[in-house]
Amino acid sequence: MLLLKTFFINKIFFNKLKWLLYNQVHWSIGSAALIVNGKFRDEHLHLGLFGWYNSWCIGFFEFWIMMNYGLPAAMCSHAFYDFIIFFMYYIHGIICRQRKSHYITKTSTSYPNLKETV
Repeated sequence: MLLLKTFFINKIFFNKLKWLLYNQVHWSIGSAALIVNGKFRDEHLHLGLFGWYNSWCIGFFEFWIMMNYGLPAAMCSHAFYDFIIFFMYYIHGIICRQRKSHYITKTSTSYPNLKETV
């Protein structure tokens, strides 16, 4: 099973992790990364299939950044990723509030299932 995961993650990253997953010297680091990232991925199963897959790929992307550019670069890229996600949630909230205020100004006969909330 670990060999199948190794093949799959190596293909996702266009063979960029081949030196880590298949090298006789570094294979223990690669297998540890697969196991730890698999547990991290399974903890995000409550987010659905997209969250499960996203945590798997982002986890290995962060691991690749750490192994190639160092821990500070991985921390900065993780902070930037979090900023982008929170910014998207913020914009989504603004759009939802504008839609809600637009729908509330309509008459209740146009939208019978919408209840006004104050």
